[in-house]
Amino acid sequence: MQRTLRSLLFMIAVGATLAVYNGYNQSHDVALATGPVGSAQRDFFATAADRPDIALFFKGLTPSQRLTMATRIGDYDDPKLGTLIGKLLGSFDAKARVALTASLVRIGKAHPEAVANQLTVAGSLQQFAVASALKAVGAPALPAVATALKTPEARSNAAAYLVANGSSSVSFLLPMLREKDKDVRLAAADALGKLGAKEAVPAIMELYSKSEGDERFGYLSALAGVGDPATEPLLTKEATDLTVAGPRRAQAMLGLGRIGDRMAVSTLWNLLKTDDPQIQDSVISALQLAGNAAISSAPSVADGLKVAAGVHTPEADGYIDRFLRTPEVRLAAARAAENRPGLVAAIAAAAKSTANGEETDALMRALATTPEGVAKLRELAKDPTVGGFAARRLRLSGA
Repeated sequence: MQRTLRSLLFMIAVGATLAVYNGYNQSHDVALATGPVGSAQRDFFATAADRPDIALFFKGLTPSQRLTMATRIGDYDDPKLGTLIGKLLGSFDAKARVALTASLVRIGKAHPEAVANQLTVAGSLQQFAVASALKAVGAPALPAVATALKTPEARSNAAAYLVANGSSSVSFLLPMLREKDKDVRLAAADALGKLGAKEAVPAIMELYSKSEGDERFGYLSALAGVGDPATEPLLTKEATDLTVAGPRRAQAMLGLGRIGDRMAVSTLWNLLKTDDPQIQDSVISALQLAGNAAISSAPSVADGLKVAAGVHTPEADGYIDRFLRTPEVRLAAARAAENRPGLVAAIAAAAKSTANGEETDALMRALATTPEGVAKLRELAKDPTVGGFAARRLRLSGA
């Protein structure tokens, strides 16, 4: 019994000692993290970058202490501190995140790679801050971001940033097409396709010709994204080959739509003559990319309205407007008239002129897709002929 008591007292003593020791260390660390600028604070931050508990430590600070620490980190020229900031950016303290982002910018001005390296960090809050810091650093950060494509954990974030950055990313992406790792090449090709980089077409076509399977599909998708007329023969071959898998044909069709010249549009209209609904949907999507050129060459009004539904140009609005007044195709025109504030008056007039309930309902649904249309619905709700339809659509749309 006495031995058990002694053991218990010993454990209590050890626990108390550890508590005092940990409390001292915690107080000491807080003082270093939030104290004046100096070598001791610099060393603490450099060491903290490797601490597995640093995010928890940061969370335990008071709001004012977090803000001070977040600001102090940027006072030191050490690329390793980018890693520290990356670990702290998950904080739900908005003011602290703003200060951390500002510190990351300050570090990134001298060490762009320190910011780009944080593209590996998971989490939307973190990546929003990293992207903001990269944007503030500007062009000097682009080579480091392009290099980050080589890191699997950073690849998707790096590619997304380069695409969002625009055409100035192209020159840094082009060398990535020569990388040995096919995943890096594919990521670069995909980004170049999204950027519509015609200067990348020769290199991507060469990669396409030397690859197969999923890799070839990736390069084809990139070429389709660019929509360069130089690729029209290749895209036409892929789109019209019945032995090619549907997704690959669909990508080629989208490429033809982006090219949008007379031959490409003609090829697409011919491809619409199929009983396969998935291919039909792919062709319509591609023709919508071609826009006015596809509408003006439509083989029928019904087909033209299907394409016009996804084209938002004055010409498309005019095409739909014309057929809102044509009873034979009014229903199709009503379905194509959604999300078009410029057609509100024409839609309302069509609703008053038809006695067909399905047409009236479709016209009311079209009005409900724009704020201007909703205002017109409130007005029509008082109309003795279509008031019931208008009131019902207002209830359904929650307006």
